[in-house]
Parts: sequence; C-alpha cells; structure tokens
Amino acid sequence: MGTIEFRLIPTPGAKPEFLAAVEPIEKGNKKLFQSIASRNKIIVLEGYTRDSWALDTAATKWTPIQVESIDGRKKVPGFVDYLHERKKR
Repeated sequence: MGTIEFRLIPTPGAKPEFLAAVEPIEKGNKKLFQSIASRNKIIVLEGYTRDSWALDTAATKWTPIQVESIDGRKKVPGFVDYLHERKKR
C-alpha cells in the first residue's frame, strides 16, 4: 500500500515543511488512495482556503478519503487546530 506525504508552505515564499505521512483508514477507498499515491508521493499544501471563490464544485467531482497519520509526529492535530482558529474548517 502506498503512502502520501503532505508538506505545508507556512508563509508565502517559504520552503515546504513536512506535515504528515498518511494512509487510508477506510477499506472501501484503498484502491482510490493507491491510485492517487501511485501518481503523487508528495502533496504540497499552499495557499489553502475554504473561501467561496476557491471552490468550483460544479466543475469538480469530490471523493472524500479518510486518512490517518502514520509518522508518529502528531502534527496534523495542530494543523487542524490552526484551521479552526482561522475558521477555515
């Protein structure tokens, strides 16, 4: 099974920093996750937003995949808290 590494650009112009290595939780989505992981070993999160201008739901078909961090660094909860504070989640 493949894993995907998430890296985060914390400020404009900064280098991507390690956020988490993840694997899928749900068995039903493992094939989809493997398909994504075969193409993208590293995903860089830059300029993330939930503002309405960034969402083009009419042109994009979204498929949710629930993942868990497997690296043991526990950075994902801090990132989620940060998004909550900024009201982005």
